[in-house]
Amino acid sequence: ISPATVLKGDLNLSVAGKTVLLPRVRLAGDEGVIRIGRYGVVGEDTVLCPPERADGSGDRLVLTVGNYVTIGARCDVRAASIGANTQIGDDVTLGERCIIKDCAAILPGSVVAPDAVVPPFAIFAGSPAVAVGAMPDSTATEVPE
Repeated sequence: ISPATVLKGDLNLSVAGKTVLLPRVRLAGDEGVIRIGRYGVVGEDTVLCPPERADGSGDRLVLTVGNYVTIGARCDVRAASIGANTQIGDDVTLGERCIIKDCAAILPGSVVAPDAVVPPFAIFAGSPAVAVGAMPDSTATEVPE
């Protein structure tokens, strides 16, 4: 974890072993619970904030990031879940409560809409992000779980 990383609400943060948080990453644990799996990388100037519940109560859901996830620089992440072996490019916005399934890829500059679900092995791009391709079936075995 970089000394320049901003950790708020550290009692609500769980970062598993060998995950790299680059400078100026902001984990908003003061707003809710954030769980990050093993062997991940979170790029510079990225913000991870738990999403608000859809019922308008002001409560927040848990933001869960799986193992072997790479999140690029300058991303705004408000997803409910990011699955294992997932690649998120630079300058990506993940809207409130969206779910990114295992082995997916979000290309740089994409905006995933709130409440969207990105299926496993999908490649999404654009604003709003739409499916533009598929990851090879071997993606799940290239990185050991």
